[in-house]
Amino acid sequence: MGSALWLWQVHNHVSQRVAGERGAELPEPWPTRDECDVCRGAAGQLDDRAVYLHLRSAYWQPFASESFFSFSEPSEMALLLSGIAATGYCAWHAMKGSFRHGKSS
Repeated sequence: MGSALWLWQVHNHVSQRVAGERGAELPEPWPTRDECDVCRGAAGQLDDRAVYLHLRSAYWQPFASESFFSFSEPSEMALLLSGIAATGYCAWHAMKGSFRHGKSS
């Protein structure tokens, strides 16, 4: 559950940061109320457990071919998705030149 929620939190923070940098309206944190009405408590705060269950129902559906990927634990899938996201992020930074000449962003 940990890495899946971490990736979800990073997604929401990046969305907020990018919108702020562009002067755009700040988006509602994902999942929106329309996408998951049970993900928020009475005070409107996102509930980690409900969000995790929403993530599972949205992204951990059975694959068309069980023999292609087989995960015994949802955390294995979350680890794979985290690795893919990290690789994509590093590739994006490399393409924009952040890693050249010892620069860090």
